[in-house]
Amino acid sequence: MPNGGTLTIAVTSLSVKGREADGKNEGISPALAPGGYVAVTVRDSGTGMPPDVLARACEPFFTTKPVGQGSGLGLSMVHGLTAQSGGGMRLESHPGLGTAVTLYLPHAPVHSPAHPGAGTPADAAAPPLLPAGGARILLVEDDALVRMANAAVLAEAGMTVTEAATGEEALALLEADDGIGILVTDFAMPGMTGADLARLARHHRRDLPVLIVTGYAEKAELQELAAEPGIRILSKPIPPPALIGHITAAL
Repeated sequence: MPNGGTLTIAVTSLSVKGREADGKNEGISPALAPGGYVAVTVRDSGTGMPPDVLARACEPFFTTKPVGQGSGLGLSMVHGLTAQSGGGMRLESHPGLGTAVTLYLPHAPVHSPAHPGAGTPADAAAPPLLPAGGARILLVEDDALVRMANAAVLAEAGMTVTEAATGEEALALLEADDGIGILVTDFAMPGMTGADLARLARHHRRDLPVLIVTGYAEKAELQELAAEPGIRILSKPIPPPALIGHITAAL
């Protein structure tokens, strides 16, 4: 909304009795299974998208923004996260009329204070145990909001997080601090990529565990890196519990 406008966030409840019931699944990807959902709609009154852009808006790394002003990962990550949660997403947009994104998230089971275990699956995975004394993480991500969110999740899990916005900054931190236990880096960054950073970091510390988070898992250079002991390639989007689990396993 370059000239200002109105941003509306609405939350409603939705019940789906069947995959095709009342046309509720039209335009939702993936189609919703029967059950209860919370529908969260974010609507703007901005410029909107023409049909050709709308058709590609959820593709990983598709963007109409100039270089350095956005990776194009936002909607693809939202789509992936809603699908992983057992829900779906609807995207509507018209040139000059704005855009609306609706997330359909399954209702969570209600936990009764009198029965704390009610609604909890018997085989629910226990939270991963951290190594004794916690863990020290070097987190490298050029998107400040993503970096801040991931750092907060890791810190809440008991890890000590050092942040870097570029590969060059990360290398300087590694050289100055031998106490860092693991490197977690994005792949697609301006200048030095996560793959370049991993190679240089391992040259400095051969035994340093490295996790590279990427939407380009098929790239040959990452497949070669993945063959090295201590290096793992993680595909976006990755839920916080899974990221914590990978870090714990690597350590």
